[in-house]
Amino acid sequence: MPSRALRLHRKPRALDRCYSIADVRDLAFRRLPAPIFHYLDGGADDERTLERNTAAFDDYAFLPQTMRDITRIDLGVTLLGRNINLPFILSPTGMSRLFHHEAEPAVARAAARFGTFYSLSTLATTSIEEIAATGEGRVSFRSTYSRKGS
Repeated sequence: MPSRALRLHRKPRALDRCYSIADVRDLAFRRLPAPIFHYLDGGADDERTLERNTAAFDDYAFLPQTMRDITRIDLGVTLLGRNINLPFILSPTGMSRLFHHEAEPAVARAAARFGTFYSLSTLATTSIEEIAATGEGRVSFRSTYSRKGS
């Protein structure tokens, strides 16, 4: 069996064979229609915020530790005075119905299931009321943009 480092050089054919964000991105690039991939992969306007956010993580690396007790891992943090189970927020992505038939309610349910925040996009394909009516997900934030002339 080849080492993991060697496997990473191969193009993963399934999500369960992806070992990094780069692998997931490569798989998405090969599987999704080009306009959908570029919509999900890109950033707004000149993509400077995307570039800066990505660069901010370049200074960090995961340092695997062996021979540690991993039976009780707690990723929980307190954010804005609320305890959440994961140290991140599921961020807004407009037009979710373009790439998943359950759209924003599926993301809200996932956030609720894993105990974290969800932010609904201004360009959502599902209203905040529709998500609330399912009783399964909770929107913690909503992105709002005001445009000139709106």
